[in-house]
Amino acid sequence: AHTCRREGAREGRMKKRKSEQNEGVREGRRKKVKEEKTEFSVAIFRSMLNDKTQRVKGLEKFVACSETQEEADDIVKEFLQVSPECVEILKLLDDQPLDHELQLIFRCLEVVLLRTAALPQFHTPSLHLVQKLSHQHAEILTKTLKLHNNTSCVVSTLHLLAAMTSHGVQGARDVLRFVDAALPTLIGLLNRADRKDIRAGVIGLVAAFLLTNDKAVVLQLLHYKDLMRGIFKHLPGDHLSTIQLLLTTLRDQVVRSEFVSKTAKIHLFGNPALRQLSLLYNWAGRVDVAVDSQETSEGEQRKEGRRLVRQLVHDFLLELCCDFKNGINFHDKTFGTSGKNMNQVLHRFLLDLRQANRDPLLAQLVVRVLKACPDLLNRYLSDVPFSFSPRPSAQWTDNMALLTEIYRSQPDLSPVFDLPDPRPAEEVVSMVMVSAVPSVVRPVAAQGIKHADPSVRATTCALLVCVLQRSFKVICHCQDMQLWTDHPVYSVQDMERVVVLFCEALAKMLPDINTIISAWQASRKQDKTTKSSAEPQTDVLSDVEGILHVLRLYQQVLPDHFLQSNYDFGKLLHDAAAWVVSRELTLPWLHVVNILGRLPKGRIRWHKEEKGLRTACYQLMQVFSGTSDLQVAMETRKLLVKVLGDTGLFDHTMAETELWLRHLRLLETSEERDHVLMFLDKVLTRGVRNPYPFADKVAEMTIEASTFTAGEVSSTEHDLEATPDLNASPDDEDTLEDARQASSSLLPFSAFVPALLEDCRAVIQKVVEGTAPPAVVNDIHGFLTPAILDLLYSQTDPVPLCLTLRQHLSALHSEASAPSSKLPPQPWISDCSTLAQTVSEFLPAIEVPRIETLPCAKLVKKLEKDFAGGLNEASGEARRGLFQLMRSLDRASLEDVAEPFLHFCLKTPDSLGFAVKLAKSRRLPEPVVTTLSQSCKVVPIATILFQSTNRQLLHQEDVKDAVVASIKLLKDSEFVFSVKCFLLSLKREVDCLSSPHTISNIADHFMFLREILKTSREVQSQDVDAEHGMLEDVETTILKHPTLTNWFLKPKTGDGKTDAVSDTISEEICETVVDIMHHTHSESTRECVQHFIDKNVTELRQEIQSFEKKNKWSENSSPLKMFSGLLFCAEAKVVKEVVEELSKLRLSVLLGPKKTSSGAPSLHLCGQVLVSGMKTLLGGTEEQVSGSCF
Repeated sequence: AHTCRREGAREGRMKKRKSEQNEGVREGRRKKVKEEKTEFSVAIFRSMLNDKTQRVKGLEKFVACSETQEEADDIVKEFLQVSPECVEILKLLDDQPLDHELQLIFRCLEVVLLRTAALPQFHTPSLHLVQKLSHQHAEILTKTLKLHNNTSCVVSTLHLLAAMTSHGVQGARDVLRFVDAALPTLIGLLNRADRKDIRAGVIGLVAAFLLTNDKAVVLQLLHYKDLMRGIFKHLPGDHLSTIQLLLTTLRDQVVRSEFVSKTAKIHLFGNPALRQLSLLYNWAGRVDVAVDSQETSEGEQRKEGRRLVRQLVHDFLLELCCDFKNGINFHDKTFGTSGKNMNQVLHRFLLDLRQANRDPLLAQLVVRVLKACPDLLNRYLSDVPFSFSPRPSAQWTDNMALLTEIYRSQPDLSPVFDLPDPRPAEEVVSMVMVSAVPSVVRPVAAQGIKHADPSVRATTCALLVCVLQRSFKVICHCQDMQLWTDHPVYSVQDMERVVVLFCEALAKMLPDINTIISAWQASRKQDKTTKSSAEPQTDVLSDVEGILHVLRLYQQVLPDHFLQSNYDFGKLLHDAAAWVVSRELTLPWLHVVNILGRLPKGRIRWHKEEKGLRTACYQLMQVFSGTSDLQVAMETRKLLVKVLGDTGLFDHTMAETELWLRHLRLLETSEERDHVLMFLDKVLTRGVRNPYPFADKVAEMTIEASTFTAGEVSSTEHDLEATPDLNASPDDEDTLEDARQASSSLLPFSAFVPALLEDCRAVIQKVVEGTAPPAVVNDIHGFLTPAILDLLYSQTDPVPLCLTLRQHLSALHSEASAPSSKLPPQPWISDCSTLAQTVSEFLPAIEVPRIETLPCAKLVKKLEKDFAGGLNEASGEARRGLFQLMRSLDRASLEDVAEPFLHFCLKTPDSLGFAVKLAKSRRLPEPVVTTLSQSCKVVPIATILFQSTNRQLLHQEDVKDAVVASIKLLKDSEFVFSVKCFLLSLKREVDCLSSPHTISNIADHFMFLREILKTSREVQSQDVDAEHGMLEDVETTILKHPTLTNWFLKPKTGDGKTDAVSDTISEEICETVVDIMHHTHSESTRECVQHFIDKNVTELRQEIQSFEKKNKWSENSSPLKMFSGLLFCAEAKVVKEVVEELSKLRLSVLLGPKKTSSGAPSLHLCGQVLVSGMKTLLGGTEEQVSGSCF
């Protein structure tokens, strides 16, 4: 390292010294030239030309001065002013000058011609000079171009000819005639041994001809085919400046020329020329011009020069080979299916690019050419020297990468669909298959998917995924009914035929589904053998993910072929579940879930236990409850909803599945999840075999609830143990058939609830008998109780569920009372007490038995001690233990330690979740709930409603703020649930008319409902993944609720409180309906609103009829107020009826008692409604209005 630093420092000093020396030399040269300029003038130059001894020196000084001339010292211009046609210089050619003299003469003439290009006043004399040189001195020019002449002389002649060419079209034509005569000599010069400088001169001359942009000159030049071939022949050995000049000139003056035909371009850029151009991608010539403004080393200059040449030739070939307007490619309307090759030159050129699989620029060139000329796709892939035969090698991987890149560059939808002329379906399919499934895909896919190496299978699957994705897009495009219904070329029937033929062709080109499944099984075996290794097997994992992705796309593209397999696709779930749980691999799981979700009902046995494995339903719930990946959770939830719906336990109550799944996500520890999932799996397995007894139980409770009056129940108590046996005979099942049919469409909750409660009692019985640990039932009840409470608080009519819970609690009481001694305090017992207390609140006239336990004094003392001692540093397990102790307390004991527990949770923010979790299933003191709402900011809505026993806690400002904050964080599946909770709370508020806060509390409830509507609209507009129809469900749930429909414009009873509640609810409903109608686009919502309008109009017309013969309208007319607000959303027919009725009233009724500022009478509300209704009818409706209305 020290030596390197020393050498680097020495090199830096040498560079600095050399730079200073060069600067000194340049400064000396500038001073010398300046002194010479002061001594050298036009007069001296002319006199030196006349002196044979001074002639050479004069020419040298003239050239030297012209090269360093400045604006103030332009010796060439001064000389032209004296001798415009350079007579003195031309005379020298008559004296048969020597070669070195001739070289100086030509250099001087070149300098003069180049200078006159910028001096218009000397254009004519310079043109005469060109004519004299090309006519009078053509023999001398020809002589200097002989092959035996030295290089300097030849180069100076070529430079002079190029300068002569640059003087207009006439000068170029004169020089071109000379070139025509000297053409063999020029061609021979291109092949000289020291050809580099000479080639640069010839190329400069050719560029000068092209730059004239004269049609005759350019076409005549292109006619010299041997000369143009010679230019391209040794192009890779030329300098950077030469290549740069040639390519830019050819691009601008030939490729983009309007008068050079495509045929002429093809003759010029034939395969030999294209082959030489492709060699420039590996150019390693000399960099003779500065390529970077910054001072860099020679190596960096070469590197930048090579990059510049590569980019120059790449851009040139892209335009030459891919542009239909300027390029040499032809458009084949049949996309190569006619058998005629219209782009033979490009085809051979692409086959010559043998480094395309390694060079990214060459690969891009191939990709772009095939994209522009899809007719070459199959020909190129069939003839290309690269081997696509599957093998585990780097070269094959490179070849497949090129193949995949070529395929992806093709358009997803074939241009055949945009052709103006109709084609037969068979022809359309053959054209679509060119870009959808190239012929090379078939052998590659067939061999690669069977290969034993996982990397080969993974690469093959990546290609198959591309093919299937494009095929799916093609099928979707053909099945777009809206597109093809009025299409001018093809009909819907034509596209149906295309889809059938395309799928048949696709099935022939791709491996069959059983081959894919065999590859999956091989991949699974390799995964099992390699998962014990220390290093991750990325190839195997890519193989697994790729095969599952292919299966998923097979199911979408070829569903009939997919279902022909007899493979048990449920086995996919077992492996994928292990990957997502143990290795957190989400992609395989997402593919599997998508595949299983599309299978027809009955194809997977979700509730059958495999040997040594859990049921498929258990594994779904395991992944759903334990994953932290939101996408995995969302996709698994969709499949779980489908699986639960197929059990028969959730018929007519599918919305309830969201509630149970939401609570399933709240399970925290693996032990808790294991206990709950095993329990739920058992319930579902038993329920799916015969769900009807449980559905009958729900129907029975619904019928009993309908006969429930004044706090009484039917005198006959039904024992839960009398639930019909699962193996009951058909006669036994028919006993409640009529009840089931009558109430199946109105089930308040699912059959899953009685099944759940029945199995829960069985587990509790084992705990009481000592055959099962209490932790199991504690975890089960920790999941069950909050979910049941949420379900209860979201019921439209909670009585059926309360009756079910009462029977469940009665049965538990009899089982728990069987032992002679009382049970110790347990969380599950306290959960049952919470359920009993809640049921008693809904059914105050019914006694609900409760299980008695030993006193909780010891637990209270232990908790007080723990809280007083401080447990800030306690582990998560210790805090969870405290939470379980809090769950074991009865209500009185819980009130004693609730506040210390909350303070403990506030000190340790990680424990705040335990406080919220406790509040979901235990009634806490009101100050604790208020503090929790303030601290947590977001508390579940159902939890606050559960805690609001006196229904006043909900309306405290801090709690209201927490509720609004919770609403703004609701998810798609929680909006309808929250609406149901508020509507039940509103019903309970209305039922309690004795409260002095009833009116304001009702207004709060509607404020919450409108906040939910607002938030759901925001979610629907911002989130593209929001569930479709969610907003419509929220709106219809509100508008169809019995509390709103029954209390809207309820007839007056004479009771002041009841009438005030009715008026308040009616006004709030009207405001809510107006809010909904300003934003909704749902027809079902509009139908619900029309129900309120019809009821409003009925009441209003009765009032109008009662005031027809009176002179004054009542000031407190609720129907009139309601209709004035709902008028804008009423149907025109309804508005017309009301307007016609109002027009029959006397003028004194329509006019108000007050006067306007101008003294004119004001309008009464009924008059305002009449005017608004008229404006509505005249604003665009077709309803005819009678003259009395006007």
